[in-house]
Amino acid sequence: MQTVVVLAGLPFSAVLILFMFGLHKAMRADYEAQVGDRRTYQPVPAPTQPQT
Repeated sequence: MQTVVVLAGLPFSAVLILFMFGLHKAMRADYEAQVGDRRTYQPVPAPTQPQT
């Protein structure tokens, strides 16, 4: 009986693992879309002479 329960749960666990990978991929893409733009900006150097 215990073997039947374990075998019945295996397809469900495989679906959950695939769901976790997909969720991780989507969250990473969303993070890169938000933060990735900020990484491309170059800092502007401060002026060395005060402007009068």
